[in-house]
Amino acid sequence: MFAYHKDEEFCSNCEIELNSLAERCKGMQAAAIVSSDGFVVSTFGRLKDGGNRLGSMTSSMQALAEAVHEELGMGDNEYITFKSSDGNLVMSRVHDLPLVITALFNDRETVGHAIFSVKQTVDQICGGMPK
Repeated sequence: MFAYHKDEEFCSNCEIELNSLAERCKGMQAAAIVSSDGFVVSTFGRLKDGGNRLGSMTSSMQALAEAVHEELGMGDNEYITFKSSDGNLVMSRVHDLPLVITALFNDRETVGHAIFSVKQTVDQICGGMPK
C-alpha cells in the first residue's frame, strides 16, 4: 500500500484542500485526513497530539461503519456524521483510496453544507493523487 503520509507533496496538497474547505465553511473548527490505518496525512486547526489520536479513532470508526454496512447489506459507506449540541462531525472515505477525511464544524454550519463541502474536498484530493 502506498504510504500517503510519507509523500510530502501529497500531504502539502491535502493541507491546501483542508484550508480551502475551511474557507468554504467558516464554521469548520478542525479537520484531518488520515490513512485507513490511522496515520495522519494532513490536519487543519488545533488538534491534540498533531491529530494522531483522532487519526486512530477515525480509522476505527470508518472500519466499524463499513462492517455495519456490509453486515446489513447497505452498499458502500459514503460518510458518517455525529451531531452534538455544539455542532457536527463528518467523516468520509476519500473515494477508493485508503484515506478518510474527518471535519469538525460548529453549530453555525449546517450538516448539509458540511457534507457537501467535505465531498467537494474529497473530489479535489483525488485530483491531486500521486501518480
